[in-house]
Amino acid sequence: MNEQLANRFAIAYREGKTGKLDNFHDYLKMQEIKWDYLKSQPFLELLSNDTSLFFNREEEIEKAGRLFGFTLENEKPGHLPIVGIDMIGKSAFLRMLKNLLFEIDKDISYSWINAKRFEEGGHDNIPKVLAWLDEIEIEPPKIIFIEDAGTSLYIGKILEKIFSFGFNGLLVTTWTPEQWKSTEYQIDSDLAHLLLHKLDINLLKQEDTVNFFRSYFSKVKIGNNKNILPFSERSIEIIADYSEGVPGIIIELIYETLKILSIEKDSEIIELIEKITRKNSIYQLKEKTQKYSRIQKQILFKVLTTPDPRGISPIEINRELRRDRSTISSYLSKFVSEGILERSKIGKYSYFRIRGLCKPFIQLAIQEEDLFIG
Repeated sequence: MNEQLANRFAIAYREGKTGKLDNFHDYLKMQEIKWDYLKSQPFLELLSNDTSLFFNREEEIEKAGRLFGFTLENEKPGHLPIVGIDMIGKSAFLRMLKNLLFEIDKDISYSWINAKRFEEGGHDNIPKVLAWLDEIEIEPPKIIFIEDAGTSLYIGKILEKIFSFGFNGLLVTTWTPEQWKSTEYQIDSDLAHLLLHKLDINLLKQEDTVNFFRSYFSKVKIGNNKNILPFSERSIEIIADYSEGVPGIIIELIYETLKILSIEKDSEIIELIEKITRKNSIYQLKEKTQKYSRIQKQILFKVLTTPDPRGISPIEINRELRRDRSTISSYLSKFVSEGILERSKIGKYSYFRIRGLCKPFIQLAIQEEDLFIG
């Protein structure tokens, strides 16, 4: 017998007895955790179908309910823009509103579309957009849901077109703050006759964040054991702190923590969580962005709002801000070294984009500075 292979097998056998597995799925099964709910789409469906996961959203739900009821009863055209930073739960809130409405009246006609479809394929996709608009014109629904409305460069004209052929129902849309600010003036001007009520989806408070964690984990656990191991009380509070009340970040931190624990079972979980936040460059990011100068936030604003999927080039930032080119390049390099931005080289040009989990924090910083206008 090959002694080296025998030793490796014996070591692996002992590791397996302690719970170490190569396969993340197997580790989750052992922990009695549903794999599906750690992924974005199934989690979105879970959120939209379970109101127990919505904390401190009562006022928003009531406000939406009144507008739904008034608009549908009086056949007055209305618009309900739902505005919030990335990963805050806008899409889940939109789906939940639809589900709550259909519990009251299952026969209400509606149309649902994600505005990202308007941009797929560029000009080649225009016939599909026109076909969707034709369907609405021929048989107008009572409600039109447009998810991620601000991702389309043509959304202003699309909304104008919808109401130009006499749509007198309710339009419900979702936006990030910068998307809404760049579009609301056009909407106010072109669609001044609409009954408009904006809903802001704000950060969860600390207590609500902890409660969200507990409630979420009780849903993903299977079997009779519904405890929240391997997370201690302190580790839950730390994740709540690092997430700054953003549900999507909580889920990402849970996912990455479990994935590392599946390989490094003996890891100290609190140290591990800090390590993950540092790796994703969100460790104390809120405090860091509060110290940024106005020009630094203006640069990040330009990176955040570029419609180009590649990102934005320093030349374009310089042209829009009219600042010294070396200053802009220096700050961009600083943001890359801090892990906030990622740089890609296409030909002889560099393009910059905001990195992963940093985006909600940058949106918050810019919102506080009121850079969305001008």
